[in-house]
Amino acid sequence: MDTSKKRLAKAGRWLIVLGLLGLPILLIAYLLLLVLFYLSLSGTGAPPTPVSIQDQDVSGLRIETLWLPERQRAQSTSIVVCILQAGELHPDCGSSAFYGQEPTVLQGFTNLTPVGTPQMPIRRAFGPNYEVFAVAQLSASAFDVSPLEQGKQSLDQEEVDFTWTVTPKYSGEQVLNVAVTGVWVPRNGGEPIERPLASHLFHLKVIDPPSPPPPFFSLGQVTVGEILILIVGSLLNVPWIVESIGKRRREKEQKQQTLSADPVSIPLSSGSSSNVSPPSTGSVESLSTRMRKQGKKKLKRR
Repeated sequence: MDTSKKRLAKAGRWLIVLGLLGLPILLIAYLLLLVLFYLSLSGTGAPPTPVSIQDQDVSGLRIETLWLPERQRAQSTSIVVCILQAGELHPDCGSSAFYGQEPTVLQGFTNLTPVGTPQMPIRRAFGPNYEVFAVAQLSASAFDVSPLEQGKQSLDQEEVDFTWTVTPKYSGEQVLNVAVTGVWVPRNGGEPIERPLASHLFHLKVIDPPSPPPPFFSLGQVTVGEILILIVGSLLNVPWIVESIGKRRREKEQKQQTLSADPVSIPLSSGSSSNVSPPSTGSVESLSTRMRKQGKKKLKRR
């Protein structure tokens, strides 16, 4: 009996030790499960590997054309074509070309043209040994377009965009057309394969710029007859002006002659009055004659 009791006591002690050791292990395992469950809900795990456009089927593409629906004549604007994956969001594609303005977006889901083997990635549409590119062309005869031609871009990326700067030349509703073409280039040389992917036809409303303020004076406000009358009136006044100038000049000369012919009177001091002779009779007569002439001139002027 004593031996069995000892064995039971020893087994009980071992159970207690195992329980004390197992409880932390269970707690740690429980916490790990909670962390894994939280990560699965919050999606903070490792991000998925990005998929490029060339790994999508044609039906998995989204081709968008972005433009401003209204512009003034001779005021430049942008046209942007984006090639995206249909299931991905790329809100910034081409938006920087519009400087904060909200462009119109035209999506080309229904215009995508199937190419090559169905349900195959674009890069393998014509076989495994091809590199696939895209090129876009803008047709806009009523605009000045820059650049006139776009270079081809590889579809081995998440998004592709083509940007033009256009300047309207005429007012009214103007038509533009964008065509996107896929180009498959063999890796080991050979002729590339070109296939249309999408085509967009859209309109841009062009308005006339505001009229400048009217000038203070314009030729339209004066007729030719009024100009002739003004010139003739000025010519008729020329003789009167010449006569007035000549008359003033003659009066000035006569006045200077009168002043130069008058004798200069010299004041006499108290002690030298006996040494100065009185004016002669001839000088007195000439002075009176001049005074009579000046009086007659004044009477004629009146």
